[in-house]
Amino acid sequence: MKKFTLIIFLLSICFSFKTFAQEGIMGDVDYNLLQKYIQLAKQNYTLKKLADKRVEGAKTEVPIAALAYLDMANVSYIFRPNDQTALTTPGSANANPYAVNGLQFGLGVSLGQFFSRPLQIKKAKIDYEMAKLDAEQLDKTVELEVKTRYYNYVQQVALLKLNKQNLLDMNLVAEETKSKFEKTLVTLEVYDQSRLALTNAKVTAIATEVEYLKAKDMLEQIIGVKLADVK
Repeated sequence: MKKFTLIIFLLSICFSFKTFAQEGIMGDVDYNLLQKYIQLAKQNYTLKKLADKRVEGAKTEVPIAALAYLDMANVSYIFRPNDQTALTTPGSANANPYAVNGLQFGLGVSLGQFFSRPLQIKKAKIDYEMAKLDAEQLDKTVELEVKTRYYNYVQQVALLKLNKQNLLDMNLVAEETKSKFEKTLVTLEVYDQSRLALTNAKVTAIATEVEYLKAKDMLEQIIGVKLADVK
């Protein structure tokens, strides 16, 4: 029993040392790679693409609003042959309602559109500026989200390594305890405890693998490519 307790104690110290050595992940963060991930996210993330399209659309509306000045003017013309008398007796067969012959032009202007057009142009410019600000803010949001997902991914990689090592250690303990139990050097209770510790280590390792896969998928989702394809 004392020997078994000593083995558990030594292994726990060993594992604690590994955990302490790995508890910081600063050395595992690759900032050059992180910048690549951020750039990829700005290129491929759907919400970023939509924001850029809104900026493009709002920018197009500004010249369209300015050109709409032409819509407020209506040009018309009337042609009366020169061989007809300009003024005739009203009610006669050759009655001419026009004072002059030839080609006559008319110009009509909508005062409502004339006075509202500057405001519409101003609104188009404001919409464009707002779209740019939204896109800039989304840039910052995407950058922060990529960093958050990347740091979480690095954390899960570190935890995965630690828990895999812990599983190997618990396997050694379980095998040693089984061997001692078969030689009646430890009790059944001690043997059961070692098996329970091994089971817990396996459960923890599996849970860590799942969290690692989730973190990896979340990072790949925002950058738009597989991590293995990023050089």
